[in-house]
Amino acid sequence: MRRVFWEFVCSASVHVVYSSVRLIAYSKKGLFEKLQSPTLYQTPECLQYEKKSPIEHILLRPDTYVGSTIPAKNTDVWVISDDGLRAIQMSLTYSPALLKIFDEILVNAADNKQRDKQMNEIKVDVDQENCVIAVYNNGRGLPIEVHPTEGIYIPTLIFGNLFTSSNYDDRVVKVVGGRNGYGAKLCNIFSKEFTVETFSKESSRTFRQVWTNNMRESNEPTVKGEAVSADGTRITFRPDMEKFGTTTLDDDVCKMFRKRTYDIAGTLPGVTVYYNSEQVNISSFYDYINLYSDEDTSNRVLYVNASRRWQWAVKRSQNGFQQISFVNNIVTTGGGTHVDHITNQLVNIIRPLVEKSLKSNVKKIVVKNNLCVFVNALIENPAFSSQTKTVLTTTASDFGSKCICDVTTVQTWAIESGLVEELIADSIAREGRPTRKVKPKVADDLSNIVKLEDANWAGDVVLSQDCRLLITEGDSAKAFAIAGLEVVGRDRYGVFPIMGKPANVSRLSMEKVTSSSEINSLLRILGLTFGVDYSLSENRMKLRYGGIIILTDQDEDGSHIKGLIINLLHNFWPQLLRIGFVWSFVTPLLKARLGSKTLSFYSTAQYNKWKENTDNADKFVVKYYKGLGTSTPREAREYFSKLDEHLVQFRHENDDDDLKIRLAFDKNRADDRKQWIKDRLTAGILVDDTPASNSTFKNFVDNELFRYSWLDLRRSIPSVVDGLKPSQRKVIHTLLRQNSNKEIKVNQLAAAVALDQAYHHGEAALLTTIVRLAQDFVGMNNVCLLEPLGQFGTRHEGGNDAASSRYIFTKLSPFTRLVFPSADDHILKYLEEENQIIEPEWYCPIIPMVLVNGAEGIATGWYTRVLSHNIREVIDNVRRLIDGNEVENMVPCFSDFSGSVRKIVENRYEIRGKFKLLPSRRKNSPFLSLEITELPVGEWTNRYKENVLQALLSKGVIKYYSIRQGA
Repeated sequence: MRRVFWEFVCSASVHVVYSSVRLIAYSKKGLFEKLQSPTLYQTPECLQYEKKSPIEHILLRPDTYVGSTIPAKNTDVWVISDDGLRAIQMSLTYSPALLKIFDEILVNAADNKQRDKQMNEIKVDVDQENCVIAVYNNGRGLPIEVHPTEGIYIPTLIFGNLFTSSNYDDRVVKVVGGRNGYGAKLCNIFSKEFTVETFSKESSRTFRQVWTNNMRESNEPTVKGEAVSADGTRITFRPDMEKFGTTTLDDDVCKMFRKRTYDIAGTLPGVTVYYNSEQVNISSFYDYINLYSDEDTSNRVLYVNASRRWQWAVKRSQNGFQQISFVNNIVTTGGGTHVDHITNQLVNIIRPLVEKSLKSNVKKIVVKNNLCVFVNALIENPAFSSQTKTVLTTTASDFGSKCICDVTTVQTWAIESGLVEELIADSIAREGRPTRKVKPKVADDLSNIVKLEDANWAGDVVLSQDCRLLITEGDSAKAFAIAGLEVVGRDRYGVFPIMGKPANVSRLSMEKVTSSSEINSLLRILGLTFGVDYSLSENRMKLRYGGIIILTDQDEDGSHIKGLIINLLHNFWPQLLRIGFVWSFVTPLLKARLGSKTLSFYSTAQYNKWKENTDNADKFVVKYYKGLGTSTPREAREYFSKLDEHLVQFRHENDDDDLKIRLAFDKNRADDRKQWIKDRLTAGILVDDTPASNSTFKNFVDNELFRYSWLDLRRSIPSVVDGLKPSQRKVIHTLLRQNSNKEIKVNQLAAAVALDQAYHHGEAALLTTIVRLAQDFVGMNNVCLLEPLGQFGTRHEGGNDAASSRYIFTKLSPFTRLVFPSADDHILKYLEEENQIIEPEWYCPIIPMVLVNGAEGIATGWYTRVLSHNIREVIDNVRRLIDGNEVENMVPCFSDFSGSVRKIVENRYEIRGKFKLLPSRRKNSPFLSLEITELPVGEWTNRYKENVLQALLSKGVIKYYSIRQGA
C-alpha cells in the first residue's frame, strides 16, 4: 500500500477540483516487526533464480536437446509412399522432439555397424495402439560387465546415466553419430518406460534392465548366464506422450518413423532393415536416391560413389536449391558444411559453361538454385550446430577425407541434362532488355532507408514507369518477396516492408502525417510530392516507380493494411487510383492436400463453401497460411513464376469507388459504417474471394474490408452471453478441455492455445489475454477465471508491470467450473476450423458474467463498455428472475474499491476517489497537507503521478509530493 502526501497553498477551489481523486489506504500495524524479518528484503527478482537437476532441465528446456515438443502443424516433409517405391512430399503434423528421441535409438543401432562389421540386421517395430517402440540390431552389444570405477554394469552406466559415452576421446577417430553423452539417455528421459536388453554370444550372458518415470527410477538389472545363439541389443521404450502434446502415436509421426528406416537402409550398406517385420527394399545410396526420381525421365540424375566415405548425386531442381543429406547415418535436414563442400564444387564447375555462352557474369546463387543435391558422408568426430544435429558445422579440413568432383563428369551431365541450356534461357528472360545506366531524376539519397531493396531501374528517365514497388507486411513478407525476385529479377521490382498497420490518415492532421517516418520513407521511395496532380503524364514521369504492389498476408488484417495504403493515396493523390497505380499480390490463405492433390483457397468463405460440397473434405490435410512467412521460398518462387495469376489490379470505375473508400475510413462516418455492416449482414452477403485479374475499389471495400470489419466486431466486442471475446474463450476452453488442476506457465499455455484452438494472431496479444484473465487488482476482474500464480501486475501500471510470461504460472480458478458447469459441455455448439474442433460459439454461464467482470471493446463502427457489478447482487437478481420477480437496480461495483460510484443519468456513472485533509505538521503553516487514499477506477497510480502530480508540481500549485511504500 502507499501513502501520498500533498502540501499546497490553501485554496477552496482545490477541494472541488480534486474531490474525485482515488485514495490509497495505509496501515502501520506490524510494520516494525516486519522490518526485523530478513525476508522483507527479498526482491521478486531474487526468487526468479532456481537450480534444477539435469533431468529436470532437459524436461523443462527440451528445445536445447531434442527440439520442440510442440507438434509442428502441417509441415511439408518427405515420406515414403505406401508401396515403398517413391519418396513423396506430404503435409504432416508431428512433434520434432518425438522424432528425435526415436532417431537417437535408431542411429545408435546404425553406429554399431562401425564397431561390428559382422552386423547385418536392424529391426524396428512400432506398436501404435500401445505407444511402444522397439529397435533391435544383431551386432555385438555392450560388455555385460561391472565398470571398474563406477561399480555398476556398463549398460546401466551408458543407458541410465547422463554424460556417459565411448566417444569423448577426440584423439580416437570415429565415424559414428553419437558424440556428447546424451543420445539414448534423452529417449529414456522422455519415456514412461525404457528397457534395455543385450545378448552376448561370446560370454553366454544376457542383460535386461527397465527404467521408469523419465529415467528417475529403475529396477535392478537382470543378468543371466545362459547360452545365446547370436549377439544383439534391443531397446524398447514407451514415450511419455503428454510431453509431446499428444496421447497417441498417430499416423503422421509413424510415417516419419518409417521414412527414417528407409534413410538408414540407404546410408548403411550391408545391413538389412525391417519396419514392422516388412523388409525395406533399399540396399544402397543409389537405390535410395531413385526414390526421389522424377516422373520426368529427362531429368537425369548424376550419381557418384566417390569412396567408402562419400557418395553424392545431383539432379535439376525446379523449386530452388534442395538438399537431402546424411552424416554418419544422421539426417541433416539443415544441410551443413558437407553439403556446401559438394555444392560449391558443382556450382564452380557449371557456372563457367553458362557464362561462356552468355558472355556475361552469372551469380553463383542462380546456378545453385537449379540444383537438388544428395550427400551421404562419413565424417570423423562430427560437430553439429546443436544436440538436435540438423546442421553439420565441422570444417572441411577436419572431415578426415576429401571428395573431389570430377570436372568432366559434372560438365557432361550439366550439358546433357539440359541444365546449362535452361540457365542460359532463364538469364536471357530475366534480362528482358539491355541494362542501361540509371539516371535518377530526383536528387534524393535513399541510402538511409535501410530496409529498402530498390529496383535497379527505379528513377530511370525512361524505365522507371515499368517499375513496381512491392510494399510488404513486415520483414517475413519481405523475405517472401526477396525469394520471388530470384525469378523475376531486381531490375523492375523493389521491396519495402512496413511495420504493423499504417495510420489512418483520414483521422490525422497534416502535421502528424508528415511527421511519420514510415510514411515519409514510402513517399521518398515512390517520389511522391504533396499537392502534385499525377493525372498529368509529365508529373507521373517524375515518379521513381510506375505503380505499387501491396503484398500482405491473405487474412483479414492483411486486407485492412491494404485498405489503409489505398486510403493514404486516395487522401492526397486520388488521381493515382484512377490510372491503375495500385496492384495487390494474392496468395492462398489455406491449402488442402490429399496425396499428390493440392487445392488452394483464397478466403475462409471460399474454403467453407468447398468443404460443404465435398464429401471427403475431412480426409484432406489443411494448412492455414497465417502469414507470408508460412510460405516456403519454393512456394514464393512458384507464385512469382506465375506472376500474372497472382496479381490483381485495382480499377477506379466511378464516384462509387471514392464514396466507398471514404465510408471505410472517414472518422465522421462511424454511424454509416454501422449501417453498412448491418445491411450486408441482413442481406447475407459473405464474400467468396476467388482471385480475378482486376477489382474495383468499391468491390474491395464491400468484400475484403467488410470481411475485416465483421471479423473485427467478432473478436473485439465481447459476447453478451458469456462476456468473453474469442481469444479469451479459446484460453478457457483449452484449460477446461485439459481438465487438470496443474499449474502451467503462461507462455506454455499460450502455445497450447495456439495449437489446439486454431489461433492465428500474434503471440504477444494472446499472452496479454491470459494475463488479463488472471489480474485481480482493483479495476480488473471482480472474480478471476484464472488464478494469478506470480507477479501478474499491479494498479501502479494498470497491469503492464506483469512479469515475463516465462516466469509466471496460472491455472483454472475453482470458480470457473462452477460458472461453466461440465454438464453443459456436450450441448454447446463448437466451432470448427481447418478440420479441427475448437472452442464453442459461446459458453452459457449460470450467471451473467458480462455483468460480474464487465466488458469493453472497440471495433469497426461500434464501441461497448459494461461496468463490473457485485457478484452477490447479480446472483440475487438471477434468482428473482427465476422466481418471476422484478429485478432490482444495481450500481457498478469494483472489488476492494473504497471510493464511490454515483449514477448521474441513465447509463452514466461518476466514479470518485477519496482523500482526506491531514493536520499541518507546523503551527500556523500556510500549507495544507492532503492524503489521497483512493483513485478512480482505471486511473493507474504511476500515470496519475506523471500526468497530474508532476503537472501541478511544475506549475507551482503544489510544493511537493511523496509516495511512501507500506506493508
